[in-house]
Amino acid sequence: MILTFQPRTNTMPFYTYSCRECNARIEVRHSMKEKLLDCEKCNTEGSLVRLPSHFLTLKTDSSPGDSKGKPGELVNSFIEEAAEDLKGHKRAVQNKDYKKEC
Repeated sequence: MILTFQPRTNTMPFYTYSCRECNARIEVRHSMKEKLLDCEKCNTEGSLVRLPSHFLTLKTDSSPGDSKGKPGELVNSFIEEAAEDLKGHKRAVQNKDYKKEC
């Protein structure tokens, strides 16, 4: 597998705002220094509040429903499973009979 680096075209982060007046949710991209204050939906000045960002969490198939595992334990478990998988592939390649092409 060949991985290629593709630079991001837009490096500005997404921010989510909520209007205190009309309860509208607005997602916009802007720099970290900027802050929106006025709602464009209801034209109310100073009514926007920035909401906390959401973070992605992943669950593994080997531990369904168990999200209490420590990150280090999950990483070690994955590494051990990957190592065993690689050993199996290595054994399969070593036992394969290759024919010379003339």
